[in-house]
Amino acid sequence: MRTYLYRPAVFVTFLLVCLMFAPARLVIGDREIHPTPSRAPSDDLLIPPSIEQSFAELCKNDPIGALARSMHRYKQEVEGYTCIMAKQERINGTLNKPEVIRCDVRESPFSVYLYWVEGRARAHSLLYPAEGRNDRLAIVPGNEVVRKVMPYVTRSLDDKEVRAQSRYPITQSGMNTGLARAHAAMIVARDQGMLKTRYDGIRPIPELGGKLCHVLYRDSDIPEEDGQTHLMLCFDVDNLMQVGAVVHAGNELVATYFFRDVVLNPRFEPGRFSIDRIKSAK
Repeated sequence: MRTYLYRPAVFVTFLLVCLMFAPARLVIGDREIHPTPSRAPSDDLLIPPSIEQSFAELCKNDPIGALARSMHRYKQEVEGYTCIMAKQERINGTLNKPEVIRCDVRESPFSVYLYWVEGRARAHSLLYPAEGRNDRLAIVPGNEVVRKVMPYVTRSLDDKEVRAQSRYPITQSGMNTGLARAHAAMIVARDQGMLKTRYDGIRPIPELGGKLCHVLYRDSDIPEEDGQTHLMLCFDVDNLMQVGAVVHAGNELVATYFFRDVVLNPRFEPGRFSIDRIKSAK
């Protein structure tokens, strides 16, 4: 037991980042969020993209505008959500096993609860912030015997082991923040005359149970973050929210993020984001 307690990485092996991850409110659509995201839009999003073009037309003719419209709609309409996130990430060159995570996210005050449904190793569930401290996570160990002795531990967001276990910190992950990173990268590529995108129309996405989505591809001649050269983005046709992303570096998979069974603006009961909840989660 003594050895286990002195291995902080045991409790954070399966921290989220993502959902798509990956991709952070730090970049586009918010003021700086260290460590708590702000819902105030940046100047880039104060004026929504032209409504004269449909979303499909934007994807074809103005992909940056398409992403901006999706982010603007999220900022205007979404106060929180629940979903099932299926993700897989390559960390430090190693492709981790697929994970399925139940997620509760509240935008203000920013709070996240994660419960591993599949792909659980030593991490059972996670809460941010922990004990009202915006610099710490609360993590419940997956081992039932250990959990009886130590229901949960807290770890700093700046902990080296924590930062090494996910592509992005939990304060920079979610349905909309990954899109913000993609949007920022596309602006840079456009300004350099190197933006290449392809709209693949509306099609069912198997990973989302056949949900119909707008599908947009982007190719990068020069590798970007994590060696990224190919990106696929999926937008729900009903609400234009990003619900899927697949990242490749050449032929090598970097990450996948799919958000299914999304419920926008649920009514979170008191205690939904409390230590007591993660301690009692089954």
